[in-house]
Amino acid sequence: MKRSMLILVSLLSTYGVALAQKIVTGKVTTTDGSALGGVTIIEKGKTTQSITNNSGMYKITVQEDATLIFRHVGYKQIEKAILGHSVLNISLSENSSSLDEVVVTAFGVKRDRKTLGYSTPIVAGSDVSETQRESFFQGLQGRVPGLSINSTSGMPGASAQIVLRGFASISGDNNALIVVDGVPINNSTLNENDLASNGANRDLDYSNRAMDINPDDIETYTILKGPEATAQFGSQGAGGAILITTKKGKAGRFTVNYSLSGRVETVNKYPERQYVYSQGTNGTYAGTSSYAMGPKYPEGTTLYKDNVNNFFRTGYNQKYNLSFEGGSEKVTYRWSNEYSNNTGIVPNTSYKRFSTRLNGTAKFNDKLEFNTSFN
Repeated sequence: MKRSMLILVSLLSTYGVALAQKIVTGKVTTTDGSALGGVTIIEKGKTTQSITNNSGMYKITVQEDATLIFRHVGYKQIEKAILGHSVLNISLSENSSSLDEVVVTAFGVKRDRKTLGYSTPIVAGSDVSETQRESFFQGLQGRVPGLSINSTSGMPGASAQIVLRGFASISGDNNALIVVDGVPINNSTLNENDLASNGANRDLDYSNRAMDINPDDIETYTILKGPEATAQFGSQGAGGAILITTKKGKAGRFTVNYSLSGRVETVNKYPERQYVYSQGTNGTYAGTSSYAMGPKYPEGTTLYKDNVNNFFRTGYNQKYNLSFEGGSEKVTYRWSNEYSNNTGIVPNTSYKRFSTRLNGTAKFNDKLEFNTSFN
């Protein structure tokens, strides 16, 4: 009797958990009824999120009492409680206040956004750092229209191609130019064919040099896609440009900031496999065979069914950030440090990074300011 009651309680608990989850679908449009793609939908207080497709449609699984946050660059953010609804259509209005924003263009020049004749999407650094990705460009995925991040693999520290304006060159570099505080940086990947070992890059991935930047050090990202904007960088900006403005010290009392985060990674789903037929002659299918794959395994054959499952492991990620900042109205400073350690789900894959950055600003008058940084 007790055992039956325990089973019943367990089933009811499982049923209750299942009821707590709800699939919500809908469409996001502008005020004139046009579909709006690239809108980020986040469950408030959770990490669950989704993105609308080109037709403005989305699908997300959330708690029954969840509140959804709809975000898109250039539009006002909306929070909406689902209140038991399975379909939730949203209309976003343009954020007119963004027209008065000051944006950083080429060479660190600040201009009013409304005076520019081209699109300049801006992404807050905090939105990217909250994703806890090892590199900032992985956190930008889905936040900038037209931005495509093509990663070589899902392993820690994997290099990626950052495509902003499409593939304009067959043999040249289509990567977007990365500019940090007005200074272009080299975001190339080492080619192992240039080494004495003359190996392929699939053996060892040296990642992009933009991964050396700590996402928590970044204040804003300004995206330049139009030809008028990228022409300011010459041929280097042919693939577009991502302008990064790092955090600076603020005048006032001395401040210490510390944060830590962790993440656990596991394989979500394994491929289905059959254990009835062998792989055929010498591991390949023989066209003359009457079997789709090969002959059936003889009875009593020992099959190692868990080889794939046992190959992968649980991945762990830990990040620590420690920064010091302060100064006066004339001189400010900020010193930040980060340690990141990520072990992948594939054995012998890992990525470790220790980053330190020192920013200093000296303001002589309203027209003359001196900035320096060490990374």
